Amino acid sequence: MKTSSLRAMIANRLRRKSLYCRADYWDAKAAEYDEQTASWWPNGILSSLHRKELRRIIDTWLENVAGLRVLDLGCGTGTISRHLAARGAIVHGVDFSSAAIKVAEQLNAADAGSAITYEVGSLHDLETNQLFDAVITVGVLTIACRTGQELDQALQRIKSSVVPGGRILLIEPVHQGPLHRVLRMGRRQFLTHVTAAGLEVEAQEPLCCWPARLLVGYVRLPGWITRPVYWIGDVIMRTCRMRWLGDYLAIRVVRPPNHS
Repeated sequence: MKTSSLRAMIANRLRRKSLYCRADYWDAKAAEYDEQTASWWPNGILSSLHRKELRRIIDTWLENVAGLRVLDLGCGTGTISRHLAARGAIVHGVDFSSAAIKVAEQLNAADAGSAITYEVGSLHDLETNQLFDAVITVGVLTIACRTGQELDQALQRIKSSVVPGGRILLIEPVHQGPLHRVLRMGRRQFLTHVTAAGLEVEAQEPLCCWPARLLVGYVRLPGWITRPVYWIGDVIMRTCRMRWLGDYLAIRVVRPPNHS
């Protein structure tokens, strides 16, 4: 990785509270990270492994999506939307970056059979004309919300968009320490806000071992180095039940069928 790129990455992280809330920042990201060049980190092999990990948890927790209406909140360029649509879901993607939505629509146009609609919109102004069977967020709440109050309001909007008995997948980088994005909040406190919103937590699982990412994520390394580091980190994280090693926390919740 070039030194200038690393410096820019560090500078952006230091300015994250003022930067991540701006649509133009994500518009610029959309120009770089379409489906062909998408990479969470400079090490594309690690990025690919983590995308597979993300799809695994989505496919496991939303096993039968054929015919279901799914809201992909913070859809970006639509990678998850297209994955769900390929499995038969009727997907509506929302993102506040108009450039990201444009890329998503262009990629979707190549597949005329995809049941996906896209909309430019913010989590903070979420209003839907329909109820969805499932809602999914990936790195949205902990970037868009600055305080516990904003998190509560966002969770209520999400809850109101899903049918009673419907599932919500929150896949978020939840951290109290230096790994936090914008929302600085630990796992237990985050889960407290989720349950306080009237949602029932069904399952939780750590994803994306951050020590492995720090070791190999920021340098372009070959697969014979990247994959063993990734798998060792993943095994330690899961077999030792060290949730704190996960950069992301996947939480599956349900809106109770007999509650408002």
